[in-house]
Amino acid sequence: MSLSGVQVPKEIKDLADQQKQKKTHQYLVFELKALKVDGKEKNTWTLKSSCDRIPLPEPKEGQERARYVDRDVFKRHYADFVETELKDDTIVFAMFDFENLQPEEGKSALNRIAFQWCPDNLQAKKKMCFASSVEDLKKEVAENTPVICANEKEEVAFDSVMKQVCKK
Repeated sequence: MSLSGVQVPKEIKDLADQQKQKKTHQYLVFELKALKVDGKEKNTWTLKSSCDRIPLPEPKEGQERARYVDRDVFKRHYADFVETELKDDTIVFAMFDFENLQPEEGKSALNRIAFQWCPDNLQAKKKMCFASSVEDLKKEVAENTPVICANEKEEVAFDSVMKQVCKK
């Protein structure tokens, strides 16, 4: 249990496992929500949103099925994710699957990348609650996954993320 007393629900762990093992979602976005339980307010992790995997292109006759999505298509999907999910008025923890992005020549392939999104302009109380609760979530759903802690859009721009996580 985290310092804040927030536990990670089994459903959240299951979704993360499905994304990792069964490749069910391109991304998962979790948020900390205050829910009323027995007349008391209690914070818990909930699924804010998710997106199915980007479909692989259909093979032409005589060709093998593609393993990767076109880089421009992938970048558009990623830009949509940043625009719709990493907003200036929300604090979230997200995991984006980069496995279907073809690696650049000479660089290793990527798997999932986690984003700890906490904009500077939000109330200190919200940020402190998130900070004291997110470590257990990371342990449960993002073990061995690179985590980018960001509070500005420039930090999660596609090229910036690639520089941070791609290795030669």
